[in-house]
Amino acid sequence: MPTIDPESGYPVCENPACPGFGHYSHPNCKCFPHMRDGGPVHLAVYQEGGEVEPQEPLSDPQETVDHYVANHGLLNLLTKAGQSNSDKNVENYMNGSERGKKKLKSHMGNLLGNGKLNIDHDKNSVEALSDHLNSLDEDPSPLLNVGGQLDPVHATQIGATSSNAIEYLRSIKPMSQQPNPLDEIAPPTKMEEGKYNRQLSIAQNPLMILRHTKEGTLYPQDLTTLHSLYPKLGKSLTDQAGEALIEAKSRDMHIPYKQKQALSMLLGTPLDSTQTPQAIQAIMASAAPQQASRMPQPSKKGKGNQKATSAELKQLNKVDEMYETANEARIINRNKP
Repeated sequence: MPTIDPESGYPVCENPACPGFGHYSHPNCKCFPHMRDGGPVHLAVYQEGGEVEPQEPLSDPQETVDHYVANHGLLNLLTKAGQSNSDKNVENYMNGSERGKKKLKSHMGNLLGNGKLNIDHDKNSVEALSDHLNSLDEDPSPLLNVGGQLDPVHATQIGATSSNAIEYLRSIKPMSQQPNPLDEIAPPTKMEEGKYNRQLSIAQNPLMILRHTKEGTLYPQDLTTLHSLYPKLGKSLTDQAGEALIEAKSRDMHIPYKQKQALSMLLGTPLDSTQTPQAIQAIMASAAPQQASRMPQPSKKGKGNQKATSAELKQLNKVDEMYETANEARIINRNKP
């Protein structure tokens, strides 16, 4: 496998006759057998002093992976991307990524307003992803085959994205607790499992972020998952959501307040004056006196004349006995009848 340039993500050309020798290869470099257009190694052109033909640039590997997941899901990336015996592995992979881009753009048209977003929670695929992650904890060897027969650039990126996703999901997975050695093992609560399954759902289908935004149920953890696992998709989704908002305002579309709140979180900026930090602090300050007035107040009846009960007196005597000194004890016993 050729050396990968860390900045560009492309293989470093090792052909002395190539103008790119010692640097990362130009797009579709014929010095490598498994680049975008495939085929055997073609060194004759360079050995004979031929010029490098201009090629279409390769798409960004991270962007390609992210949009592939948007179309096929994380489980497919871990188990099927580039795994067939067909010579069209690269073509199928790139087509899947392009369909992910189109799917994102299509859903953006219904993000705001009353249009329906056809993005549903697929419980079966989330459960299958969870089972696969559990199996990888026991036997991680299948990770050696992620990316299958794809070119080194995209196979490497698939491996990096897969490893990052697995580590992230493992880090937020609720675990059983045993505070002390003799305590019973307490399994995760239903609430903890529900929060984890929500993030699994976003990892499997990151376009669920759009559904949560439309329904006004977006949480900060959702965005952490999106940007941690799929940074290029997260940027594309945010940029397009901003454009959708501008389009909606130009058409005087009514945006419900809960959607404004979710969009504000998604875009990382307040969308109206009530969502600024100053406004939020003012609202909290104005609500504090009302909350204090609702709290039960101590009764003033009999203040200063209320006598302790016999049970309370006994408890006070016990406390006194615990803290009395030896001299105090002798004096008390001497004075007892």
